[in-house]
Amino acid sequence: MQWYCIYFIVIISHLDIVTCFPCHHLGPDARTIIRNFVELRPVRSKRDADPARLSFGIYLDPSFDKLPNSQQIKSLYVDPALKFIEEALIIRRSPTKSIKLDRACKRSAVTSRFAGNDTSFCPLGCKNVTYCGPVPIPSEYLNDCRISPSLNDTVKENVTKAGYNFLIFLSAILTKKCNDATILGYSAHCQQETFTDQPIAGFINFCLRPSNTIQDLSQLAYFVKHELMHILGFSPSLYAFFRDKNGVPITPRNPITGLPNLGWVNHTKRMYQWSDKVVKTAVKNWTSAMGTFNKTVHLVVTPTVLRYAREYFGCRDLEGVELEDQGGLGVSLSHWEMRILGNELMTAKFMNSYVISNLTLAFLEDTGWYLPKYSLAQNLAWGANRGCVFSTQSCYSYMTQQLTKGGDVAPFCLIPHKNSLEDIFTCTPDGRSFGYCNLVNLTRDSKSKFNHSLYTYLGNTSRLRHEGKIIPQNYFGKVDLTDFCPFIQEVTWSTSDGMPKRSSICSDPRNSKALTIANNYNLEVYGSNSICIPITSNWTLLGKNSSTYDAPIRGAGCYKHRCDQTEGGLVIEMAGGLQVSCNGGVQRPLVNISICLRESALTVLGSFRCPECTSLCDETACSTNTSLNSNVIHPFLKNGSICSRSPILIQPCPGAN
Repeated sequence: MQWYCIYFIVIISHLDIVTCFPCHHLGPDARTIIRNFVELRPVRSKRDADPARLSFGIYLDPSFDKLPNSQQIKSLYVDPALKFIEEALIIRRSPTKSIKLDRACKRSAVTSRFAGNDTSFCPLGCKNVTYCGPVPIPSEYLNDCRISPSLNDTVKENVTKAGYNFLIFLSAILTKKCNDATILGYSAHCQQETFTDQPIAGFINFCLRPSNTIQDLSQLAYFVKHELMHILGFSPSLYAFFRDKNGVPITPRNPITGLPNLGWVNHTKRMYQWSDKVVKTAVKNWTSAMGTFNKTVHLVVTPTVLRYAREYFGCRDLEGVELEDQGGLGVSLSHWEMRILGNELMTAKFMNSYVISNLTLAFLEDTGWYLPKYSLAQNLAWGANRGCVFSTQSCYSYMTQQLTKGGDVAPFCLIPHKNSLEDIFTCTPDGRSFGYCNLVNLTRDSKSKFNHSLYTYLGNTSRLRHEGKIIPQNYFGKVDLTDFCPFIQEVTWSTSDGMPKRSSICSDPRNSKALTIANNYNLEVYGSNSICIPITSNWTLLGKNSSTYDAPIRGAGCYKHRCDQTEGGLVIEMAGGLQVSCNGGVQRPLVNISICLRESALTVLGSFRCPECTSLCDETACSTNTSLNSNVIHPFLKNGSICSRSPILIQPCPGAN
């Protein structure tokens, strides 16, 4: 049995690109999945399936407990991720009692059943140990062995812990899969319920050695959420088992076995072929600077996904939502297409500013097993309201269209990347972080790791212009999963020994701890109410004798904001107790910065424009009173005291000219 896994960032220098390896999600071999009979609540009507909240039972394998920080991992990252999923999903058909799992059969025989009798059994007897992935399942979670379809063969009924309808096994077993040093872990579902085909058990195996120091535990929250979505249904190994809203299988079934009846996806016979009413294949005309080519795409065409996607993209005629087509089996078909959905939780690469959108929740609803709570979905700015060309054609076609009408090419970009010291940073489309445009020179040669036959037609951005200059022919977006389309890629700063020091995520309060008032040259503030604001690229530090230096970060910064009608609408808070009133009645006023960092004796010179008040605040908070002096920066005085002892002076430092 093979599993799916997810890989994470590699930090290599003081200022790092947030790079990551894709999630390889193959799912389990369909022929090994145990089909489990679970007593379900009766259905009163086709539309009323007596739903109940998804509730996880968790088993901690002894290998997990051996991790030195196992309790921290579980309490701070695993438990909150599980709680979020439990709050977000209701299951349509809930068990009458806590589930128990069936035993594996001897001689690799798959559990059998007769038509009209949903009870699973092992005609050759049961194995002594049943596994969920690499985890041996304790006997208290298992039914007794059945060797015939008669329920009377069960000697006794095991007592299970109450209150759960899905079992998750957590382990830290160093399997062969963990030999890759970049892998954080892997997971899969291991049993499905017979009557509805719904997964009822799965595992997450962490590839963390007890001697290792985990560089950034916060990645685990993403990892658990992402892998749970695969286990629950976002998996090619489960597409053939999807059901409509009335519980009827979408993919035709074998009348005797009840299993999908369209054959296998390929010669490996790992996955059942699904109906084209779930995922359909289409061939599109794909345009780049090199011409127009044929490109095969796989589209999710289920009804709820289509409804939400057409509204999200602003494209009434959308045929379906693309699945990833790069990265090979396990990456392709298992995730949303990153070109159009960027930092969504279920694209194949980790981003710090990931979000779970309505589209992923809609996908889970269309499995036929869950009813999502859509109010828990997060805003995904990446492709929102960008139209049909964006959601159905190449980024070259989209950027050409936008440039022709003088529009913005976001979420893509056309600023060639040279080196980190010369980069001008840009806010990401959702304003939650900043980064650089990963449009880089990837000259193809036989030894290059970026040698890819698809460069020539997928991501070629040559002939497009940036600031009047034509993009050179060998410049491409650095990430293959976006079809080599360039986008704003987040960054991470690290210490000399490779440990993460801070990131460009505005909401992460840990970033403020890495800054002192002496080296916070952009006067940034990180935290839950912080946003990215574009600042001028000529942000300058002025020392004694008129010596000048470019600020290390130019073009964007993170600042706290609040909305208050009595203060004129939007208020931007900066380091050192400074604040800017961005009057709702003034159109993006210019804010000039000229302040002294007293400890480092540096004068900071720069400027930025206030964001539109209504882009961050309710209209009621955005005052139209233009009498407020909204383009003047002033100190925030807690006790009415003067700034004589403040680390920041709102004037040039003494001796600076």
